[in-house]
Amino acid sequence: MGVLVTTQAISPAVSFAPRLLSDGGRIEDQADWAIIGAVAGLFGLGLGVVAYICGVCQARSFNACVDAVRNYWGSGC
Repeated sequence: MGVLVTTQAISPAVSFAPRLLSDGGRIEDQADWAIIGAVAGLFGLGLGVVAYICGVCQARSFNACVDAVRNYWGSGC
C-alpha cells in the first residue's frame, strides 16, 4: 500500500499566512499608513495656515476668522 500525497494535502499549511506576518501584507499596511500620514499632514498644514491668518488678523470669533481668511488672499486683513 502506497501513500498518495497530493498538493492539496500540503498547500493549506503553506497557503495560510496571516496578513501581518506575510511580506505583502506588511508592505500594504505601510503604504496605507503612508497615505493616512500624508492626508493628515495636508490637513495639519491647512489648519496651521488658517490659525496663522486668524492670529495675524486678530480674529477672535469663527465668523471673524472666516472673513479674515477670505480677505487675507485679496486685500489683507
